[in-house]
Amino acid sequence: MQNKKIKDMVIYALFIALIGVASFTPIGFVPLVGVSITTLHVFVLIMAFLTGKKGGLVAGLAFGIFSLIRALVMPNAITDLIFINPIVSVLPRAIFGFLTGLTSDILNKKYGNQLVKKTLLIAISAVILTFIHTAMVLPLMYLFAPLVDGLENFWQENAFLTMFGAVMVANGFLEMIFAGVITPLCVVPLAKVMERS
Repeated sequence: MQNKKIKDMVIYALFIALIGVASFTPIGFVPLVGVSITTLHVFVLIMAFLTGKKGGLVAGLAFGIFSLIRALVMPNAITDLIFINPIVSVLPRAIFGFLTGLTSDILNKKYGNQLVKKTLLIAISAVILTFIHTAMVLPLMYLFAPLVDGLENFWQENAFLTMFGAVMVANGFLEMIFAGVITPLCVVPLAKVMERS
C-alpha cells in the first residue's frame, strides 16, 4: 500500500511538471488569430487513463491552474484574459480530468486485459472527452467575456455561434484527432510498464 502511494505521488508529480512546462512553451498552446488552441488536454487524458479518477482530477486541476497563471502573466490574445476567471480556466478542466479518470476506471473494470478492445475504446473515449472539454470551455467563455475590458460586445450578433462552430470544426476537430491517436499510443505501453513496477 505504501509503495503504491509513493508510486502514485511520483506519477502525479511527473505529470504536473510536464503540464507546467508545456503550459509556458509552444508545446502546450498553439497561438492562432484571436485564440489559442491547446494540446495540454492530452497530458490530462494520459494521466487520467493511467491513474483513474483521482489522478485525472489532479491532472485536470493542474491544467486549469497553469492555464490561469499563463493568462495572468503571458496572454497571447485578448480572449486569453477570460481565463483569469477560475470558473473558465480551472472548473471545466477539473471536470474533464475527473470524467476521463472515471471512464478509465469503467474501461479497466469491464475490459481488463482485452488489449485490442480497450485500446480502441481509449481512442474513442479520448476523442469524445476532448469534444466535451471544448464544449464546456467555449460557453463559459461566452458567459464571462463581458467582464473583460475590450470584450464587452465581442459575442454580439451571433458571433459566439460562428466562433463556436469554427472552433469545433477546425481547432476542435484537430484536437480530437490528435487526442484519439496520441492517447492510446502513450497509455497502453505506459500502463504495461506501471504494472511491472
